[in-house]
Amino acid sequence: MSRYDWGRTHPGIERLERAVTDRRDAVVRHPLYASLDTHEALVTFMEGPA
Repeated sequence: MSRYDWGRTHPGIERLERAVTDRRDAVVRHPLYASLDTHEALVTFMEGPA
């Protein structure tokens, strides 16, 4: 069991999860997301264009 999983939910958290589900799914399905698989790749992505 995760230390964050207490077997309970909170209405505010559930509402937030519902609100972001579609956009989160779109991000996770994007091809670029799969290439951010190392810390270095993420840092380079976050730096943006020079």
